[in-house]
Amino acid sequence: MKRVGLIGIMALVLPLGIYAQDATENMFTDDELTKYATVMKWAEDEKGVLSSVVKDSVAVWMEGSELTISQYNVLTKANKAGALEEVEATEG
Repeated sequence: MKRVGLIGIMALVLPLGIYAQDATENMFTDDELTKYATVMKWAEDEKGVLSSVVKDSVAVWMEGSELTISQYNVLTKANKAGALEEVEATEG
């Protein structure tokens, strides 16, 4: 009886092993992974550059303004969320 149970378990496990082997054949090549990593690195670098450009632009735009950077950030987030009324924003 134990042999029947063991054979049954093997019959269930064997297809899973074959499936796992098929899955590894569809993996990415080293060249594809290198290209992906290169693009992701470029994107992160560009994000940093754009962030500093926006930060500098906002600082120049706000010179002489009564609005602080933290207030600007709150208003920007509220505007994106469509919640300017919740922060009691007014023009002026």
